[in-house]
Amino acid sequence: MSTFLIIDDDPDIRASLRLFLKTRGHELLEAGNGDEALNILKKQRPDGVLLDLFLGKESGMQLLGQIKKTDSTLPVIMLTGHSDVATAVEAMKLGAMDYIAKPFKNEYLLLVLQKAVKVSELFMEVKALRRQVKKKTQPAGVVFGPSPAIEAVIKQAHIVAPTDLSVIIQGPSGSGKEVLARLIHDFSRRASGPFIAVDCGTLPEALVESELFGFEKGAFTGADRKKPGHFEMAFKGTFFLDEVGNLSPNVQAKLLRVLQERKIRHLGGKTDIQVNVRILSASNKNLSELVEQKKFREDLYHRLNQFSIKLPSLSQRKEDIPVLAAQFIREANRSLHKKVQSISRAALAMLEAHSWPGNVREFRNIIFRAVLSAEKSVELEHIQLEPSTVAHSTAPISASPGNSSPLTGQTLKEAVAPLEKEMIQKALKETGGNKVRTARLLGIDRKALYYKIQKHGL
Repeated sequence: MSTFLIIDDDPDIRASLRLFLKTRGHELLEAGNGDEALNILKKQRPDGVLLDLFLGKESGMQLLGQIKKTDSTLPVIMLTGHSDVATAVEAMKLGAMDYIAKPFKNEYLLLVLQKAVKVSELFMEVKALRRQVKKKTQPAGVVFGPSPAIEAVIKQAHIVAPTDLSVIIQGPSGSGKEVLARLIHDFSRRASGPFIAVDCGTLPEALVESELFGFEKGAFTGADRKKPGHFEMAFKGTFFLDEVGNLSPNVQAKLLRVLQERKIRHLGGKTDIQVNVRILSASNKNLSELVEQKKFREDLYHRLNQFSIKLPSLSQRKEDIPVLAAQFIREANRSLHKKVQSISRAALAMLEAHSWPGNVREFRNIIFRAVLSAEKSVELEHIQLEPSTVAHSTAPISASPGNSSPLTGQTLKEAVAPLEKEMIQKALKETGGNKVRTARLLGIDRKALYYKIQKHGL
């Protein structure tokens, strides 16, 4: 049952609406003037308000302003005569959700009121979520945990989030740098703006500039239309540059100019475009060492490094593993439509013994595969550690020294390629060819998956 407030000086209209809404299971609060309405609103929040544009000597427009001042999210529907539609439209500019011209059909009124209920529920949900966000010291459902090392990271994130300082997040691959960047964005004053993330390590060199800065039509072969860059798309939000250490010297120079002047220029463009973004960056390399090696601009490094956060590897915070296992089991259940409820002590012990060179990303992949094979509980036999990383584990593994193979002259990339292809094939089979689920299962983004599928001819 929904509750509505009608503000109308005509008692006949109020009585008619009261009878109609009561037959539809709704409750109607009634006010004949502005004072009565405001007194009701002090005591109770209805799901919507029906407000007559003219209340005798009172102005419905003026009362609308008072209601919106009291509760800006409360849906207000204006009641008006056909000759007053233009005034009703002005009321919508002042915050009214909709208007209905008299005489109106009850069924149409009901549709508008149902819309008001949905709007009201949405606003209440947003308020509740905002309250939850303010109360949280770390986000639920992400790659963190209760360890002292992560608590220190979260504390640093909360300190720097409300500022506009540029932040460098350093940590090994798979440790959750982008998740931390999103956390900083979510707790910043730019949270209502976009969060745009770019992996500089996977962007082809020829496309880096056009992706970051955009281009004009005809700027190069194939540029058949104008396209904004990521800096523009992140307007009033946060731009996250992952693996920033991979940028070429030329792009580094252009990025420095953006940070200094807050302007960009499209490829093929002749005019500068103002940008309004906060820059967060990350690297699994030591950027200060790259500066010493003359592989990264020192002036750019200092611009990016106004604040620094270092993420520990998973092997440095193994007390987080039980929490992460439970979280990823829940995620896998939702993604894979499974109902796994727990993980055995033996399986958990094996996970805690592993060195996790791939960090949280590798851990998540293992849990997803285990959930795919398990029924009610993840057991030891469901844990399939990566063949390329099992040797790093301190868990007991039966193996014969005589089984080791000598190096064959292959590069690491050539040796890993067949395994990568096999894993992608298995994942595609397990997900029925669903690319989104396959990417999640493998712990990579869809662009990377499409590239690897094409590379391996799958």
